Amino acid sequence: MKNVILPFIKLLVSNKYTWKICLFIIRIGEWFRFEKSCHDHLVAEQRLITHFNDLLVRDGFFKGLKYSGFNSFGSSLFPKLSGTYENELTPVFEKIQSNTYNSIIDIGSAEGFYANGLALKFPASNIYAFDIDILAQQLCKEMSVINATNKRVFVNGVCTNKWLSSFDFEKKSLIICDCEGFEIKLFDDTNVSNLSSCDLIIEMHPMFEKDVKQYLIDLFKNTHHLQFISSLDDKRKIFDLPLKYATFTNLEKIKLVQEGRAFTMEWLIALANTNLAIDSY
Repeated sequence: MKNVILPFIKLLVSNKYTWKICLFIIRIGEWFRFEKSCHDHLVAEQRLITHFNDLLVRDGFFKGLKYSGFNSFGSSLFPKLSGTYENELTPVFEKIQSNTYNSIIDIGSAEGFYANGLALKFPASNIYAFDIDILAQQLCKEMSVINATNKRVFVNGVCTNKWLSSFDFEKKSLIICDCEGFEIKLFDDTNVSNLSSCDLIIEMHPMFEKDVKQYLIDLFKNTHHLQFISSLDDKRKIFDLPLKYATFTNLEKIKLVQEGRAFTMEWLIALANTNLAIDSY
């Protein structure tokens, strides 16, 4: 049998038409695989939409926050609805929840997940949400209406270093910032003294400014207690999903936690020396 098959194979591989046929078959197979993947993703997404049809955040620090629709700006929606989105920060929020913040500043507010979530958790605080995108601003306003936070959530466009240097931070304030690399231009020597009573949570983006971590350390080390938190990978978050998601498919579980990070990210937690509410995470 071997003496028959091997010569036949050699004959096939030496024929250019055989290769053309094989390449055609391979491309057909790749096309079927792509179409199958698209179908599977569509089915998984439709099942998750059905599961979260009430548009409520199910778990996490912002449990009970309501979305106005299946819209998330600049990041995945289902991790927010499941409560896994950036839940590495949950211990921080739980520890500072006892603080009374006069103002909370959300820079890079997107559709308003943090702005409105923090408005619910800190009912005595005024929230200033900043995002440069008009659609993001509109979605944030819509979310504030359905969560009845619209009288305290003020939606704005660009936040500048000048605004941070001139804003009257009465008593204690909180700043949460995710501005895709702009943080190194937003926080500087012109406003650091005005932020001395603010607690800050800043997501750093070294892919845009590789020295951002050391820059922020040098900027805040004299006025704040500094700690860092790293993001978890998707596999770890899948492992930590509650048992109620045990019957979900692997693809559905991925969609529940996938935030689309290119690599591990870090947050700077800078607590004003006069505001210290936590020792460690």
